[in-house]
Amino acid sequence: MKQSTQLVLSAVKFAVELPLAACVLFGIIFGLARLAEYRQNLPVRPSRDGAVTLDAPRAALNGQLRLFPTDLENRTEDYGNEYGRELVRERENRKIGEWNRVDDFAQWQFRLDSPGVYEVDLELAAPDDEAGGKFAVTVGTHALSGTVPSTGGGESWKTVPLGRMELVAGTHVLAIKPESIRGHSLMNLARVTLRPVEAGEEGVAK
Repeated sequence: MKQSTQLVLSAVKFAVELPLAACVLFGIIFGLARLAEYRQNLPVRPSRDGAVTLDAPRAALNGQLRLFPTDLENRTEDYGNEYGRELVRERENRKIGEWNRVDDFAQWQFRLDSPGVYEVDLELAAPDDEAGGKFAVTVGTHALSGTVPSTGGGESWKTVPLGRMELVAGTHVLAIKPESIRGHSLMNLARVTLRPVEAGEEGVAK
């Protein structure tokens, strides 16, 4: 009788603890997801050398613009134990692609601790039949115009300097908006970088 009672109590304890453990696990997963979302929405801050790197996965994508999947995400076999960690690393390096509508644009939020003049570069890729598309990069009232060059292919990446902007300290929003698209897509975009330069030089967008 005593053994039966213990079995019943163990079963009841298990029935209570299992949903509780599931709730705790769900809470942890939900919390981590919210933390990732919170970090995603934080303004990008300058690195130690003062440069601001706006990677594609940190962009807010508007319209039908999407990050295209990596080779690893397309894999359907041979996952292995390292697949999850590799997938996380590759997702951090995804690029913006299928930019085939002029109404679609990407934007990033970043914060500067001090004012300065910044050289604006884009790391992009475009095949010959997509070269010639035009776009604008804006930060508030500042604007720079660009023309997409041929880089030799959609996976051949090239750093393209656009010009300079003089920016004040504070939070800013940088947006890239197409003006015309040649071929199927405007370009594939990996990142935008703002590098500090000496103020007072020529070629600064006011």
